Amino acid sequence: MLIILLLVSNIIYMSISQETIQKIKDTADLVEIVEGVVSLKKKGQYWWGLCPFHDDKSPSFAVTPNKGIYKCFSCGAAGDTIKFVEETQGVGYIEALKWLGQKYGIKVEEKPLTNEEKAKQERKESMMIALNYAKDFFVETMQKNEEGNAVGLGYFRERGFNNQIISKFDLGYSLNEWNALEQNALKKGYQADILAAAGLIMQKNDRQYDRFRGRVMFPIHDLSGRVIAFGARTLKKDDKPKYLNSPETEVYHKSDVLYGIFQGKNPIRLKDNCFLVEGYTDVLAMHQAGIENVVASSGTALTEGQIKLIKRFTNNITVLYDGDEAGINASLRGTDLILEQGLDVRVVLFPEGHDPDSYCREVGSQRFGEYLEANAKDFILFKTESLLKGAENDPIKRANVTRDIVQSISKIPDPIKQSVFYKECSRLLGIEEEILVDEGRKLKSKEIERREKEITRGRRPWEQTPPPPEDIPTGYPEEEAPMEDYIIGDKEAPSKPKESPLGYSAEKKHVDSIQRQEMEFVRLLISHGNTDVEIDKLPTKLYHFMFDEIGDISFDAPVLHEIVINYKNQAALGNIPDVNYFLNSDNESVRLQVQELLKREGNVSKNWDERFQIYVPDKDENLPKMIRENILRLKLTKTEKLLSECFERLSKTEDDNERNDLTLLFMELNNQKSMLGKELGRVF
Repeated sequence: MLIILLLVSNIIYMSISQETIQKIKDTADLVEIVEGVVSLKKKGQYWWGLCPFHDDKSPSFAVTPNKGIYKCFSCGAAGDTIKFVEETQGVGYIEALKWLGQKYGIKVEEKPLTNEEKAKQERKESMMIALNYAKDFFVETMQKNEEGNAVGLGYFRERGFNNQIISKFDLGYSLNEWNALEQNALKKGYQADILAAAGLIMQKNDRQYDRFRGRVMFPIHDLSGRVIAFGARTLKKDDKPKYLNSPETEVYHKSDVLYGIFQGKNPIRLKDNCFLVEGYTDVLAMHQAGIENVVASSGTALTEGQIKLIKRFTNNITVLYDGDEAGINASLRGTDLILEQGLDVRVVLFPEGHDPDSYCREVGSQRFGEYLEANAKDFILFKTESLLKGAENDPIKRANVTRDIVQSISKIPDPIKQSVFYKECSRLLGIEEEILVDEGRKLKSKEIERREKEITRGRRPWEQTPPPPEDIPTGYPEEEAPMEDYIIGDKEAPSKPKESPLGYSAEKKHVDSIQRQEMEFVRLLISHGNTDVEIDKLPTKLYHFMFDEIGDISFDAPVLHEIVINYKNQAALGNIPDVNYFLNSDNESVRLQVQELLKREGNVSKNWDERFQIYVPDKDENLPKMIRENILRLKLTKTEKLLSECFERLSKTEDDNERNDLTLLFMELNNQKSMLGKELGRVF
């Protein structure tokens, strides 16, 4: 099967065969590639060196040749040979494959795209070229035109920005004329429809005119440094709006873009922290102050796509806001979304009347940096202290504040961090910690149920999981054995699960298998979690091993997810829950689920063991090994389900950007499936 991939450099449109990609992966020597950047030293099965992705003081970067992967145990950077070339050379996936192919003498087999695909890509490339032309036009206008020099350059000079910053960010100026850009572009051969599609000109009542007029221009770059849009600020008091951005286009999706990400991505990775500000000039001022790990949301509410973009380079965000009431309120809005993505959030407020730009200009670069270091506060504690002001003697306000704080804490996926914040907020709020934990658990459970309902409502009828035939019992997986016969046994199913061309069976099989493995994990956890075991010759509790192995995998079934989170929270507090803890739960769903799980202990048949690869351990059996296999099967089944869904979307999409993203995702998932299969001793 050919995976369609695009290479727009020099307007070449090609696809690369999966066989060629696999040959490159099999041939490339990761140690050799890494040693071109990092000095490595072999210790045991690993090669160690200083991490190239952050300011590493002692070797924390490990290469595992037999698995073909690298990982930094300090900053968390990880990947394979192709990923390493992408990250260190700043190239895309295709460019990395070509580089490796050339290095190892592997001919990269290519095939032209279809005419329709090529036409779409050519249009996008034309838009990118037009946007880059516009950037150069605005830069030249500001530097060489009398109006641009006096008004545009004068504005940046007045704000204190030097030539280096002006050049670094390609700052420019658009003339206060209706058609200055359009006329110049048409003379140079650019087409009006491409200029309009790129958001550079507008059409109204059979007239065409420049979108940006009489404004200073802030080009917006993508990760690779290409201009994809513009932000523009008016210099006239009566001109509205004050800031005008490019519209959404085929190459610009504002919810997935951050101003300054191209200039700041490497400093963010090296500093392991991202400063988040509101405006363009805040980014410029901080760069001029020598603080380059900064991006701006450009005055819009932070989106999930933007947070994920930051997460590619760090798990730490420091939000910088004005010190007035509006700034404080802004710092409290939307931050739960960052917490939910697992990032650590800190907040810095500036003295009233100042933003990062104005305060940096007032105190200078050195004192500005010192202020950031001294005044960064953890967001949860900052929020607690801020909301408590004015609510000290008002019970209703305090109750609302408490609920608001617990809501934020419940978003944090790490149970240990949750526990720390519950303890500290309990002290600040004067409320028993157990009450906060219980309220957080309830909020989380409601959120899970809400999302489950949204997902179900959002599915098309044929995507709903069909109910089993009436003669097949429902409930615990033991009773679902007849359905498994339909899936993998000899019986003919009433409605045989349909398979995709890749051989991935229909969603029902995946859902059933995931459910069984999730239930088995939870049963082992509540029954044996407090058991003493030895891992790598070190004594530990079994639940420690289980949570280390499961990582950040979320459970599909809300009630099972709640049991796992509850166990983590209690364990973090030093209270290891046993079976009776859950049998006495206030949540009826939890009680009933645990009762069903416990039925397994005495009546799982040998037939069940063989067919579903789920085992009830004897007292002398190797629990860690069995649990690891259970988790590997769970990961494998989830990966197969994602692969199936990805393939379906890939076969239906007509959007080139989405096709590229889905293609890369498919390849990553397929690689993950192979790795899991090998660990389980399977061959795909």
